[in-house]
Amino acid sequence: MLAPRVFRLRPRRPVGVTLLAVWSLVVGVSILALAAFAVYALRQIPRVFEAFLAFPDALVAVAGLVAALQFAAAIGLWSLRRWGWVLSLGLSFAGVVAGALTLPFGAFGILFALASVWYLTRRPVREAFGLAHQAAAGS
Repeated sequence: MLAPRVFRLRPRRPVGVTLLAVWSLVVGVSILALAAFAVYALRQIPRVFEAFLAFPDALVAVAGLVAALQFAAAIGLWSLRRWGWVLSLGLSFAGVVAGALTLPFGAFGILFALASVWYLTRRPVREAFGLAHQAAAGS
């Protein structure tokens, strides 16, 4: 007879969470690379970021901050940390706002961000992060 498991096994990472973690890395690298390329190689700033015309290095610094947040979200998603789920959800909402500011080009970004919010709030995904049990216990 087998002994009962005393320790709970860590939940398996859903495939969609893995894809979102990889996507966060890609977005982080892309944002930083594109900002640096625009400022230092092209020496041009897109019109939507014209507030940075006087301080182009600030645009690269902001892109670096966003990239760092994306990297942190990727780590949090990959390791199924609650803070990673919260950070990813926050970045998705920020993606909706950023997409709205860059319409019509931002339409895809808005759709992807909304799909990410929808996915992250699904019960199986929340359970993987240990969030569904909290809501049930609080009821």
